[in-house]
This record gives sequence, structure tokens and C-alpha cells, in this order.
Amino acid sequence: KQSMIIHLNTADVQHQICAILWNLSYQQENKQLIVDQRFLPIIKQSMIIHLNTADVQHQICAILWNLSYQQENKQLIIDQGFLSLIKQSMIIHINTADVQYEIFGTLYNLSLNNEDIQKLIIDQGFLSLIKQSMIIHINDTDIQYEICAVLKNISITNKQNRQLIVTQGFIDLLNDLEKNFQIYNEE
Repeated sequence: KQSMIIHLNTADVQHQICAILWNLSYQQENKQLIVDQRFLPIIKQSMIIHLNTADVQHQICAILWNLSYQQENKQLIIDQGFLSLIKQSMIIHINTADVQYEIFGTLYNLSLNNEDIQKLIIDQGFLSLIKQSMIIHINDTDIQYEICAVLKNISITNKQNRQLIVTQGFIDLLNDLEKNFQIYNEE
């Protein structure tokens, strides 16, 4: 933790430390330890300082994805302002598949069984970004899977959200996606 603080402005060090935290955060007890040791505020600072560094964003979003498996961590991540940072990272790194994949995994976990967070995702304008990423990464099965999982969560209980998804053209994109994978599988 001290090294992360001392070298907060050094992207390479942040990348490596966040990679360690990502690996550690796969285990349940380590998730709680990361939260209890107050790593989240430092991770947030790193995310802000290195917003333009894809490698750091990739690692941080992966940590958030793992941490957000725990229901109690979801609200903590939201309360500490990570959702707006995730959106900024999504915009800046829209063409970077690794970052997009981790972002959608995080959004999936955050939105799972949580209507308040689903509403925040809609209210903060994520749908247009999701659509843009879906188009850009049309051939990436992993990203498409996570995008569809997020859309499923957002639409499962809220009629308004379902209508927004339809009016913003996601049905056509899903049809294109299906056609694209049929062609891919035939080759």
C-alpha cells in the first residue's frame, strides 16, 4: 500500500501494483482485505491520475470487477465515485478491447440485482457508450458477451429501461451481431 502511495504518479509501478491487487482480489478473503485496508481511495487516485494509461485502467477495472462480486462492495464502489471514472475510462479507451472487457464485467456485476445502480448506469448516459463499444468491438465475442449481460441486467425488471434499449437501436445491433457470428462460424 505504501509503495502505491509513494509511486502514485508512476504509471508502470501503478500497473504492476494493480496487477497484484487484481490477482489477489480473486479470493474472497482478499477482497475484504483490500476494502478493509482502504485501498479503494488509493485505487481511485491512481485511476484519476492515469486515466489516459490503458494498462493501468485495465488493471483497475479488473480489480473493481472482482470486488463488485460482493454485494456490500457494490455500493462502496458507487459511493466512492468510481462509476463516473469508469465512464471516462470507457470514453478514452473506447478502442482498447482489454479495458472495455473489464469495464463491462464491472458494469455487469454492479448492475446485477441492483435497480438503483441500473438506474445510475442509464442516468449517467452509459447506453450510448455501450452501443458505440458494441459497434467497435463487433468481432470480439468476450466483449459482446459482457455487453449483452449488462443489457440483460438493465432490462430485466425495468420496462422504461427496456424501451430505452429498443429506441436506441440495440435490437438492430443484436441482429447484426447474430448475422456476424453466423458468417464467422460458417468460415
